[in-house]
Amino acid sequence: MKYTEQELKDRTYAILRTNPLNLYTDKIVVEDKKCKERKEYVTSDTKKSFKEVIVSVLEEYNKNNSRWTLGIDENQECTYNQFPERIDGLRGKQIDSLYDEYIEQGKKEDRLVHCMCHSRRSDELYKDGFATVDYQITTKNGSKENIDLLLRDEQYYYMTETKYFNSIESLLRCVLEIETYYEKLNSRFFELYNVTPDKLKKAVLVDAESMAYKERDLPWAKKLIEKFDIVMLELHKEGEEFIIKRI
Repeated sequence: MKYTEQELKDRTYAILRTNPLNLYTDKIVVEDKKCKERKEYVTSDTKKSFKEVIVSVLEEYNKNNSRWTLGIDENQECTYNQFPERIDGLRGKQIDSLYDEYIEQGKKEDRLVHCMCHSRRSDELYKDGFATVDYQITTKNGSKENIDLLLRDEQYYYMTETKYFNSIESLLRCVLEIETYYEKLNSRFFELYNVTPDKLKKAVLVDAESMAYKERDLPWAKKLIEKFDIVMLELHKEGEEFIIKRI
């Protein structure tokens, strides 16, 4: 994948102006081949990382906004199906036997959020200060777009992009994905979970070995986190328990 800095800016602007819903899935953000090698694409002329250039475009695109947006139209036709089954308080072998099928299918993140929700109660805060409200909240019937995890603490709810341990996915893509879902929210979501917009935050949940975690202190990443108002959360597995910590 080869772009000069200006070509990459032009492509990013074109997506933002025509279909910002697709930015997080576009090849300039996904970077599949390089991510697998724990490397990144750079522009052919100035040797800047694609992520740095894309964030600079987002900054220019939002030059008159204190908080950045992708400019997605509000009130998308989303139905927000709740997951049909919720069994609180399972532990250890019960969880493993329930969700081994997801590992066999290669669905590690599905298994992770299922286990997190089923290993702690939804009606009370866990010892790390978070309760898991729901998981894999589908935005439309038959859609593959899912809000991975809905958490809450004593003050807020957190719609959370969650990555499996040692994920190679970039922080840019994580942020753009959860921001896309956030901008698509409509009244149905808030009614379903009895939450108001001022009490809902966006979060990224990753472990310390993930690419997104390791990128978090880079200049472009700090700007991205601040301007999209993202809460960074760290995931630990301690024995049979999944523990969430604020970064």
